[in-house]
Amino acid sequence: MTGSRVYDVELTGITKRYHEKIVVEDFNLGVQRGEFVSLLGPSGCGKTTTLNMIAGFIDPDGGSISLKGRVINGIPPHKRGLGMVFQTYSLFPHMSVRENVAYGLKTHRVPKAEIIERVDRVLALVRLEGYGDRIPKHLSGGQRQRVAIARALVTDPQILLLDEPLSNLDAKLREELREELKRLHNETGITTVFVTHDQEEALSLSDRIVVMNLGAIEQIGTPKEIYGSPRTEFVHTFIGRSNRFSGTVTVARNQQVHVTTAGGLGIELASVADVIGGDEVNVYVRPEAVTISAAPLDGHLTQIDGRIQAMTFLGAITEYTVASHGEKILVRVQNESDRFQLDDPVTCWWDPRDALVVPRKVAADGTLAA
Repeated sequence: MTGSRVYDVELTGITKRYHEKIVVEDFNLGVQRGEFVSLLGPSGCGKTTTLNMIAGFIDPDGGSISLKGRVINGIPPHKRGLGMVFQTYSLFPHMSVRENVAYGLKTHRVPKAEIIERVDRVLALVRLEGYGDRIPKHLSGGQRQRVAIARALVTDPQILLLDEPLSNLDAKLREELREELKRLHNETGITTVFVTHDQEEALSLSDRIVVMNLGAIEQIGTPKEIYGSPRTEFVHTFIGRSNRFSGTVTVARNQQVHVTTAGGLGIELASVADVIGGDEVNVYVRPEAVTISAAPLDGHLTQIDGRIQAMTFLGAITEYTVASHGEKILVRVQNESDRFQLDDPVTCWWDPRDALVVPRKVAADGTLAA
């Protein structure tokens, strides 16, 4: 995977088992200098285990972990030169903010004058000037998390590891701290690996996202690639919302695929590899990829006639639910005053290339998966 490139963090063939259960399997990732990479996935997918293996709290059962080209398997956490921010802050309750931030420097016997200078610098960086004498119980959740970030940064770590640092905050604080993390990364340029189950956090913060499921990587890509060009069914359904249509391939020739649902809805698609006539498939389309109008579009293959069944105002956008042939099509559009009303007849379409087609799996008893 490396070739001649030296990554700040590189995981090669990492595997972790607990008894017979594989938690992480054949995990390969290279994080470039200054990059912000998020490990994203549902609970139990192996993302925190992967982060803890980078940190040295857990030993992999197979594979190697390298920092800046040096294999660190077996090296204890405190000798890896990493900064770690936990979900639960882990501050010393009896120490002041300044003492908490300075703790790592004192254990490394940094001179007192340098400790003062570095603590002042990092408190300013996280915008906590004037809070040095307070103790954690007198701080808000957001302020405590900033102290935890400052404590991780003050030692000038090679890599910053963040384990769901925003999950214990309310929605408004999460948004504020998310912006702070983005600012801090832009200002420091520190290579960062971030664990989250929140897709909005990952999309807004990351240079690249690693989508994980059941201990394996589903897809690695930029936020735009992950959202706009999901490669697997899991990524399409886990990231954002999608329309799903289940049907049968009735035409598959000449770079054209036609799928018909049980209710008779016909969907035209671009050529799809490994799909033939008679296959049972699921078709996924993002609501943002669907166009809606009051009149049909001349010559467009993928046109679906229906009626507005529901409307939801969401500020900058409106969400329409269009009923057609027993299916419900979710459409998201930028707001235009009173564009459509309930029960209006409409036509929907999308670019066939914006659809993901996935063969439906057959269970052992011969039934189709949902």
